[in-house]
Amino acid sequence: MNRLYLLIILLLGVFSAQAADFNYTYFDAAYGEVTIDDDFADIDGDGYSLSGSVAISDSIAIRAGYTDMSYDYAIDSEEILVGLEFHTPIGESTDLLLGLSVIRAEVSVDILGINVSEDDTGNVISAGIRHKLSETVEINGGISRVDVFDDSDTQFFAGLLFDVTENVSIGLGIGRADDADSFSIGIRFQ
Repeated sequence: MNRLYLLIILLLGVFSAQAADFNYTYFDAAYGEVTIDDDFADIDGDGYSLSGSVAISDSIAIRAGYTDMSYDYAIDSEEILVGLEFHTPIGESTDLLLGLSVIRAEVSVDILGINVSEDDTGNVISAGIRHKLSETVEINGGISRVDVFDDSDTQFFAGLLFDVTENVSIGLGIGRADDADSFSIGIRFQ
């Protein structure tokens, strides 16, 4: 997985495009799969996420998202995220993104018909880039630190976004955290 991140960084340095005109007002809907490789068990899950961003100035956007996942062993999780994202050009076709968000997470387990759940509020600090490979292809990636349930987890993520029309794109994404790998496919309306 680390080789993929290195390849993405190299691609960002090699490819150039016309001036990137990134849109920071959009809505995403995605399906995702997660594999958790823990010391105690391997757990697979899948679910969906809805997220969006609204530009409130030339360099700041409000972000929000909702994720609902179901895992093996009758484990479910929900996350709600709200925050701010600062973005600025660092090249002709590349933007730097810095984010700070509040996350509300709930995990529940159904044990013999009894639902046991725990919830917590934490924060997410992130840094990433968006880069235009061409007029219709964008690559993005970054790192985030999620602090919730008295635990901190570092996550790496990367994605591709293909424009289908002027206002609709298809996206693919991968992620890696301490014990988890994820894959997503989705659609963006902007």
